[in-house]
Amino acid sequence: MKQLYLNLILWAISSCTIALSAQTSADNHKLPMSMSDKQKIEKQFKEMIKPQTPVVRTPEAKKYLNVAGNASLRATAEAMKLDSTITLDKDGTMLYKTMFQYNESGKTAEEVYYYWNNSDWALSAHCLYEYDSKGNQILETYYSFEDSKWILIYKIELAYNNDNKQISERSNYYSDDKLNYQYYYEFNTSGSITKMEYSDLRNGVITVCRKTNYEYDSKNRQTHYESQSLDENGEWYYTSYMNYKYDSQDNQVLYENYNWDYDKKELYLLDGRYYEYNANGKRTYYEYKYWNGSKYDREFIKNSYNESNYITYYEYLQDNQNIYWHTIENYTYAADKLSSTTYKKDTTIWRNGENKNISFTCTDYKYNEKGLRVSSESFNLDPETEQRGEKISSSETTYDSLGRTISMIQNYYEGESISSGNKTEYEYINDNNSYIYSNYYLNDEGNDWILSYKTKHEYVTLGNESYYYLDSNWNEETEDWETSSGYKSIYEGNSSNYTQMEYSWNKDAGDWVLTYGYRYAYEIDGENSTQINAYFDTDNNQWRVDYSYKTEVTEGNPKVCKNYILPGNDIENWGLTGSVYYYYSESGVANETIQTVDARIYTRQGTIHIDMEGVADLWIYTVNGACCYQSSISGTTDVSNLQGGIYIVVLQSDSGTKKVKVLVK
Repeated sequence: MKQLYLNLILWAISSCTIALSAQTSADNHKLPMSMSDKQKIEKQFKEMIKPQTPVVRTPEAKKYLNVAGNASLRATAEAMKLDSTITLDKDGTMLYKTMFQYNESGKTAEEVYYYWNNSDWALSAHCLYEYDSKGNQILETYYSFEDSKWILIYKIELAYNNDNKQISERSNYYSDDKLNYQYYYEFNTSGSITKMEYSDLRNGVITVCRKTNYEYDSKNRQTHYESQSLDENGEWYYTSYMNYKYDSQDNQVLYENYNWDYDKKELYLLDGRYYEYNANGKRTYYEYKYWNGSKYDREFIKNSYNESNYITYYEYLQDNQNIYWHTIENYTYAADKLSSTTYKKDTTIWRNGENKNISFTCTDYKYNEKGLRVSSESFNLDPETEQRGEKISSSETTYDSLGRTISMIQNYYEGESISSGNKTEYEYINDNNSYIYSNYYLNDEGNDWILSYKTKHEYVTLGNESYYYLDSNWNEETEDWETSSGYKSIYEGNSSNYTQMEYSWNKDAGDWVLTYGYRYAYEIDGENSTQINAYFDTDNNQWRVDYSYKTEVTEGNPKVCKNYILPGNDIENWGLTGSVYYYYSESGVANETIQTVDARIYTRQGTIHIDMEGVADLWIYTVNGACCYQSSISGTTDVSNLQGGIYIVVLQSDSGTKKVKVLVK
C-alpha cells in the first residue's frame, strides 16, 4: 500500500505540473451637518467591516487526487487528440507517462499511467470514464496497479438535469476494495453548491457524520449557511449557522451568526447586524447586537431624510455592560436651505456607580451658497418648556475658492462671556493636499490668540500610484521644521504584475526605512503563465517567496511545457523543476519513448519540421519500417515532399535519443 499511495501523490503532483492553463476638510462641513459627537459615532460604524458570506471551499480529500486537474487535461485531450504525455524532472530524467484512449464519440475513455523504473515504463494506475447519451461524464473510476492486480481507489458519480447542468456528485474512496469514506454534493442551476455530506466508517457502517446546506435568493446570492457534525454519541450539533438577506437595491440588510449551546442543545444568536435603506439608497437604520453571556449588548442608529435628501432625524443608542447612551437629534431647514436648527437630547448612564448625565441642547447652523457650513451657535434648552437658555458654544468657518477650509474658530461660553476658544488655520502649499496647520487658543483675557502648535503635511505624488507624505512640527526655538513621521509607497507594474515597497520615516536616522515589501504576479499569455506571491523580510533584508510557478510552452508535436519555480529567497532567477511532453495524433498512435534531446518536431503540409540546438543524426522511417530519410543535422531542418501518413522520427545526439511518431497530412 505504501507504493500505492506514493504513486497517487506523485501523480497528483505531476497533474498539477502539466496543466497548461492554469474629503477634503470642507466636505466635513457640507449641509446638512450634525454635532461632532454624532460624527465620531457614525465614523465608527462606517469603518466596521461588513460580514461577508463564507467562501465555499472544496474538501481537502478531493484536492489530493487532483480531480479538477485531470478534468482539465481530458478537455485538452478531447480537443486536440492528445495521444500521450511524458513528464521529466529538472535533470531530464523521465518520471511519468500517461496514455489516452477515446470512445467512438471522441471522448476520453481511459487514461493509463506509468512510472519510469530506471529502465522501462512500469504500469502504475489507470482511470476509466463513462458518459451518458448526451456526452456528459457520469462516472470516473480510478485504479492503482499493485502486485500484478488492479486496486480500486475511488469512484466519482455525476448526475445532470434535462438541460445538461450538473446537479450532484458523489465521490467514493476505497481501501482494500471496501468503501472507506464518501463525499456527496448537490448544485443549483447556477452551479452553486447547495448541499454537502461527508460520510466515513463508524462501527463498520458508512455513516453521514458532517453535513452542510447552502441557500440562495433569486440572484444566486447566498442567504443561509449551516453545517452540522455528528458527535461520538451519535447526536448532531451545529458547527456553523448563518443568515444573510438583501433588499431590492442589492444592499445587504441582514447578517446573523448563531452558536450552538451544548447544554441546552439548541442554537442561539451570537451576533447580528441589521440594515434598512430608503428609496434613494440612504441608510436609515443600522443595528448591531452581541450576546455577552448574560444579555445582548446593543447599538443602533436611525436616520430620516426629507424630499431633498437632507437628514431630519438622527438617533443613536448604545446599551452594554458599561454604558447606556441615548442621543436624539431633530433637524429643521429654512426654505432657502441657508440655515438649519437641530434639537438634541443626550442621556448617558455609566454602569459603574450609575453616574447619570442628561443634556438638552439646540444648535443653529448657517451655510453658504455651496452648502458649506459657515457658522453655528449652540444653546441649552429647558427640558420641560424647550425654551432656550444660555449660549454654550459657537463656531465660524471660512473657505477658499476651491471650498477648502481656511480657518475654524470654536468659542465656549460661561454666561454671556467667552470662557475659552480654539482656532485652527490652514495654509495650502499646493493643489496636492499639502498644507500647514496652525492651532491657537485664547489668552486668559480672551482677546488674543496664542499659537499652541503648528504642523506641516507634505504630500508628493511620484507617479504610477507611488507617493509619499511627511508630517513635521514647527520648532519655535530653531524657527525650523522638524520631520516627525512619514510614509512612502513605491508601486511599479500593473494590477496583474507589480512590486510594492513601503517605507516609514525614521526620525533619528533622518531617512526612510523599509518596512514592507510585496511582489505579486498573475499573468497568462495563451498557455504560458506566471504566478508569484512574495514578501520582503525586513529583519533579514531578503525576499521570501510564498508561492511561485511559471510555465513556458513550445508548440509542436510534441508540445513541450517547461515548469519553473523561484527559490525561497530569490524573485529574479527561476529554477527549472521539470518538463512535460505532449504527443498528438489523429490515429491514436502512441509514442514509444523519449530521452533528453531538446528539439521541437512538428508537421506542416507534406513536411516534417525539426528545430533544435547542437548536432544530431536524423532518421525518418515509414510506419512499416522503411527508412526514407537520413542525415546529420543542426539547427532548423525541413524534410519536405513527404506523402501523407504516419512517420517515426529518430534523433540521436551525445545527450540521448528522441523517438516520436508524427502524422503528416
